[in-house]
Amino acid sequence: MKKTLMALLSLFLCCICLVSCAAGAGYERSAETLYELGLFKGTGTDSDGNPMFSLEREPTREEAVAMLVRLLGADEAALSQYSGTHFTDVSDWAKPYAAYAYENGLAKGIGGNNFGAIDKASASQYISFVLRALGYSSDSDFSWDLAWELSDAIGLTNGQYSGDSFFSRGSVTDISLSALYQDLSDGSETLIHKLCRTGAVSDEQKARNLLGDKAFTVNHNDKDSVLQIHFIDVGQADSALVICDGKAMLIDGGNVADSSLIYSYLKSHGITKLQYVVATHAHEDHVGGLSGALNYATAEKVLSPVTEYNSNAFKNFAANVAKQGKTIDIPKTGDSFRLGSALVTVLAPMKEYDEVNNSSIVLRLVHGKNSFLFMGDAQRESETDILDSNQVVKSDVLKVGHHGSETSTSYRLLYEVSPEYSIISCGKNNRYGHPHEAVMSRLYDSETKVFRTDLQGNIICTSDGESLLFKTERNFGIDTNPQKQPPTGDYIGNKSSMKFHLPSCNSLPAEHNRVYFSSRSEAVFAGYEPCKICKP
Repeated sequence: MKKTLMALLSLFLCCICLVSCAAGAGYERSAETLYELGLFKGTGTDSDGNPMFSLEREPTREEAVAMLVRLLGADEAALSQYSGTHFTDVSDWAKPYAAYAYENGLAKGIGGNNFGAIDKASASQYISFVLRALGYSSDSDFSWDLAWELSDAIGLTNGQYSGDSFFSRGSVTDISLSALYQDLSDGSETLIHKLCRTGAVSDEQKARNLLGDKAFTVNHNDKDSVLQIHFIDVGQADSALVICDGKAMLIDGGNVADSSLIYSYLKSHGITKLQYVVATHAHEDHVGGLSGALNYATAEKVLSPVTEYNSNAFKNFAANVAKQGKTIDIPKTGDSFRLGSALVTVLAPMKEYDEVNNSSIVLRLVHGKNSFLFMGDAQRESETDILDSNQVVKSDVLKVGHHGSETSTSYRLLYEVSPEYSIISCGKNNRYGHPHEAVMSRLYDSETKVFRTDLQGNIICTSDGESLLFKTERNFGIDTNPQKQPPTGDYIGNKSSMKFHLPSCNSLPAEHNRVYFSSRSEAVFAGYEPCKICKP
């Protein structure tokens, strides 16, 4: 019997040791992640220069509030704005942190001018600090001594810090890392997204690499959230209807001739209100049919890279926007907004460009674990600027730029985006030869599954935040894919010589060796040189 009891005791102690080791390893990973983001500091370095974190030690209240301020990326702000505090028991080094936390409503004292600076911090106290940072009030949303109840309810903690549980610096890192994934109380964004947006965390790419896109998505635990993207078959043009949790956004509307198609499409899907209308750029094949959308549905916000453009299509679009009492807004790179539970971020244009296509608004949409990149007609110059800016572009679904033109979708872009699926919107047998063979070759090399509106009609992608489902459908009642016409273009390239010509040039290549460009810059960006005879 004695041997049995000794064996059980040994097993019990072994289990405790394993749990403790597992927790310690988890705390170490949390500390390292926060340290990499610049949101946590060590207590020194070892002989190899690696940071030490002293995670097993119990923190004091002044240490805990300093760690909170650092979690919010406000270390420099606290040190530069405050040198003292009305609390009389706070150490000199901690006074800026206590003052910052108090003035910003993040921490309170324990009575009079006392902060309880050297008292051991409890889990409820630190959780209270974090909940206030997320926008919750200890006057109405929770009680500081039972803060873990709200914390457990919103998923910040998971029952491990209730009551008088042991609280260490490791516990601080555990709660702090979890806080980065939490929605702010108003549901506008997650804490890490706010820190990146405000510059408290300067490298969003690193944050996404360390935390994943999930940390940037509000309601990422909402299993009922559904996103649907309709890549509408508008022939040699572009239009995508995005619907998430009952909210809708229309990205481009095809040509003027597609106005009735877009009108009918919105009507058939019961879309009478568009939260966002996005004209990626001013060309008719993107902006023309938006007038049809605005004649049927009301728009809350209208985005375009320009407010004026010298074409009837854009003027009609602008007139319909004004008719609804709205104005056209020009978004800035880095702007983001919510469409239901999905997060949409503006990646481009990065600057002013001579080529209208490069001025395209480029959007990245994240829904749960799924992500989508809409390139508009952005060409290599814009692609390069986006990639050089270190913005996050990796996406599951790529809306291929410029209908599959040779001027877009570089190998570098495909490598960085690494799409599982790619969508091309183009007309059947279109005069530009879209999608170009070179682009299809690059897509093939990237091992991405390609959908094309000229071959499959409307392409509908559904996301539940975890997986993606595609289906295709044709609308035979509307001729969006006209019969083949003799290829024409403003400039004609020779695939063999890599030179481009005017259509009137006597040195034009045979038909099978031609590629057509809609502009001179398109030919140049594709790597073609001007013919020395016709001098295009």
